[in-house]
Amino acid sequence: MPLDSNAPKKAEKEMVTFRIRKNLKDKLTELAKVTGRSQTYLTEAALEAYCDLQMWQVAAVAEGIKAAESGEVSSHETVKRYWESKLENSLD
Repeated sequence: MPLDSNAPKKAEKEMVTFRIRKNLKDKLTELAKVTGRSQTYLTEAALEAYCDLQMWQVAAVAEGIKAAESGEVSSHETVKRYWESKLENSLD
């Protein structure tokens, strides 16, 4: 039976080597032990979350810069009134 060429392929893995502080390595070792997960799994999950957040933040800043450069900005007073209104409404 031929393999389905549309089936998802197992993610390729690459070896990465880096140095970390001993206390962080100890925390990783303990977390792996108590969660039953491998240190590789936990490290990969942490790096994935960090990279996703940083890429989102970089994109948001770039979008804000582009908007500002095209004149899409609000005055300080407009922003202040908006947030003061939200605060006032949240206290009801």
